[in-house]
Amino acid sequence: MEIVKLSSYFPKIFRAFLLLTILLNISGILFIKLLIPEDKAVSYDLALNYSLIAICLFTLVLSFNLPDIEFDKTNKIIILRYLWKKELINSRDVLAVEKVFPSKCKIIYKSKRSKKKVLFIPRISAHILLSDYLDHFEPLLKDSNHLRRK
Repeated sequence: MEIVKLSSYFPKIFRAFLLLTILLNISGILFIKLLIPEDKAVSYDLALNYSLIAICLFTLVLSFNLPDIEFDKTNKIIILRYLWKKELINSRDVLAVEKVFPSKCKIIYKSKRSKKKVLFIPRISAHILLSDYLDHFEPLLKDSNHLRRK
């Protein structure tokens, strides 16, 4: 079983940074509340810490919607791994591969009777302006004669 990684490691690094920020802010709040005497602790404003925790939690929840995408060359299956679930897409079901933003790609595929879209952050080679990252998908999905590029 030969697996090719299509998505980037940046979301995992970003999630780790967000979790570290949340943990540092929570530990700072606990340090100020529990270890510093109350007369000195009054002078610390914790509004920034609370807002950073809220913003990081919100961004962390949004970042879990980005899947980790791999392609199994032997079985011609695309594997989407989310936080709690795993989806398998046959390469024949892929309708199009599009570059949405300079940093995001979209795979459009059919699932039963409907079309579904998956956004993901591609590997670092897609961020180079002179390279055409979508060329990497054509050899992987060459059994799909109906594959469209945009």
